[in-house]
Amino acid sequence: MKIKNKQPWGEKIQDARIADKRIKHCIKCNVCWEAIYYGQKKQTYFYYNFPSYGKEKEVCFKCKGEHNEQNGMDKLSV
Repeated sequence: MKIKNKQPWGEKIQDARIADKRIKHCIKCNVCWEAIYYGQKKQTYFYYNFPSYGKEKEVCFKCKGEHNEQNGMDKLSV
């Protein structure tokens, strides 16, 4: 019987790498944000007090001046 050694931090590292790819940091308003697409609909989540280290720097849709009713979800950190 072969026992697989599983490192307890392995899943956390992979989750952090996925977050680094999906979550971006706005250089104008200094907020981290993430756009998620559900078919034709797009929802944007904003994360306040979120570490920006290692995140791709990109201006968010609010700072660009784009207005879309489906993008209005703000996720406040508690």
